[in-house]
Amino acid sequence: MRLIISTLLIICTTQNLLAQDCGSSYINFTGVDTTFSDDSIHYGNIRKIYQLRKRKLIIEGWVEITKKNDTTISEFMLTDCQNKKQIGFWGALQPSHISQQNDTLLIAELINLPIGHNFDYYFAPVFLNKFFFVNNTLKKKKVFNTTLQHYSNSQIQEVFKLHATLNKKDYEKIIEVADMLFWSYVSGNTQAEKRLNEFKSKFGPFDGHVAEEWDSIWETYLLYKKIK
Repeated sequence: MRLIISTLLIICTTQNLLAQDCGSSYINFTGVDTTFSDDSIHYGNIRKIYQLRKRKLIIEGWVEITKKNDTTISEFMLTDCQNKKQIGFWGALQPSHISQQNDTLLIAELINLPIGHNFDYYFAPVFLNKFFFVNNTLKKKKVFNTTLQHYSNSQIQEVFKLHATLNKKDYEKIIEVADMLFWSYVSGNTQAEKRLNEFKSKFGPFDGHVAEEWDSIWETYLLYKKIK
């Protein structure tokens, strides 16, 4: 229901928004100006404007958390205020952390991965989209976040042990091990990549939510291979 309502709000609001100047730096979809203190946290459908040199970019979508100059948001679009062109769209299942660093807008795509303590899952900023202007021309650069903690050699060996004892009926573990193999590869182990490439043929075919989650980690792997 939230997806349907939020999508309709974006569609209905966009035409009115693009027909006018960007306006206030922080406006919700009802059109009511909202003033937030620097250390406050708020929830709701919003649009937020970022000033990059002499140009403005605007984010519209469903805000999860706003605190100080950082925003976590999902199902949102990015638009250039000057030429009224949509630059990009991120779906409801792609939460992102948005911040501004000097004259650069940074959209960090958050992915739930077992890279915390004891393989705990958390939403990590894996891919970073950087938007900035050079001679009044918008530039975009997508990079992998190299600051994330890698697995140690002992952790990778633990992943391999889990993989060796996995079977097709271990529905609760299948995606978890696939996620771990991906991060073992990111951590520099080529054997982990080989096992990940053989994973579907060995433990598939997948269906339901397992298939969806497998597709998600496989797409993440392919994107990492492309931009690393």
